[in-house]
Amino acid sequence: MGSKIKLLDRPLKTFILYALLVLCLSVPAYFLVIDHIWLSELDEHNEVTKNELLYSFKKSNYTEDELSKTLTLYNKLQPSNTITKSAISVAKPDSTYTKLSLNKFSVKEDYNRFRVLETHFLIHGQPYQATIQTNFEETDETLIAISLVTTLFFGLLVFGFILLNKNISKKIWQPFQDTLYRLKHFDLNNKQEIEFIPTEIKEFEQLHVELIKLMKRNVLVYEQQKIFLENASHELQTPLAVLKSKTDSLLQTDQLTKQQLEIINEMNIPLSRASRINKNLLLLAKIGNQSFEDDEIIDLQHL
Repeated sequence: MGSKIKLLDRPLKTFILYALLVLCLSVPAYFLVIDHIWLSELDEHNEVTKNELLYSFKKSNYTEDELSKTLTLYNKLQPSNTITKSAISVAKPDSTYTKLSLNKFSVKEDYNRFRVLETHFLIHGQPYQATIQTNFEETDETLIAISLVTTLFFGLLVFGFILLNKNISKKIWQPFQDTLYRLKHFDLNNKQEIEFIPTEIKEFEQLHVELIKLMKRNVLVYEQQKIFLENASHELQTPLAVLKSKTDSLLQTDQLTKQQLEIINEMNIPLSRASRINKNLLLLAKIGNQSFEDDEIIDLQHL
């Protein structure tokens, strides 16, 4: 037989597996949610930047030469954002997308994700295109940090559940252990009624009630069987002894024919067998009633 699992350990094992599955599913869920939040925030940031640019240029009274110098200076100071003349005279709707670009300010060659907003507008009646880019934060590092924290709390949660399971198991199942101990030491020959420790758990109380009913019925049936066995053995002993005596008396007479002697001998054999069976039944009844006070250990292998 394989190793047995305790009753409370089985649902705990299932719960831990379920929690582990939820933990594994939570990592991509974190990534998708955080990525969506950042995209929304970056789009909002780019939209605000666009509105500020449009407001600044609409309120300005730059000449053509001043506007050209201002745009050149702006493109130098804001390398991630550019404002250039557009070849499209018809205004296009804004477009938003994500792209990978080399981080110019990184020590090593590193490509980062950028959220880009392209918009078209007019300055002094001339079409211009503005490209606004915002670098993503380190999504992978944030995700790893969140995953580590989640795993840590998951481990604490599982460890706490195991401790609570042991304490709850020891406390709640104590009446059951006591009931099991009393059942193991219950003896049908002992007429003393078994008493279970009262408990606040309804199911255990119902179990105690049904066990008491069951044991009372078993004790009653056992006593009736013992009485019937004793009475039957004693009642059979007398007629068997009489029959045995009568057959022995017939065998001692001289007027019997050979055929009659054979018939009496054939009758004597089952009578002797029935007498031995009856004696064995009486012996079993005495053993069952513990009529023999002296106990002795016998080495059957030696015998």
